Amino acid sequence: MQAQKPDRKPYEYKYEGVPNNIYSFETSRGFIYQISFTPTPYLFGEDSIHSKDTYELSLSVIFNPTDENPPFDYRTALTLATVFGDFYDRSDDTITLYICASYDNRQLIRAELFGRWFHHFQRDDYARLDLVLRDSTGERYPVCLIIKETNPYRTEVFEAFMQAVTGYNQGKPE
Repeated sequence: MQAQKPDRKPYEYKYEGVPNNIYSFETSRGFIYQISFTPTPYLFGEDSIHSKDTYELSLSVIFNPTDENPPFDYRTALTLATVFGDFYDRSDDTITLYICASYDNRQLIRAELFGRWFHHFQRDDYARLDLVLRDSTGERYPVCLIIKETNPYRTEVFEAFMQAVTGYNQGKPE
């Protein structure tokens, strides 16, 4: 008997619209995910020409039928990539900030998983910059900025992001 190949199509997702650009989908195991791109005009300053194009990416399981961590599901990863592409197809100027959740002290693991996911599904048209924020105790919080390669302000955006993070980290323990 020949083993069946896993379904290689993304799950159907629903776009719930603005202001937080919320997408949601349910997996075959009953997990419900929510992906949001929340406007974040303050990252570069409300007066910046980038303020209207800047969003914070949030990924969360909003329903967990097992109370355990969701198992790896290729279709979930593929759906996240599809949603990401759908959102970025709206504008070449889109800038997304991803801050790894730290509520359970697993932010470094999340950053590694996000990095692997991004590199696996990355088309050649995205660029990202990974940096680390530190708090007053030296705790590290990975942050990632993602833009399209075609963003006409790419260099300027990355330089502004590096300056913002450097300024935030100044005087904090390493």
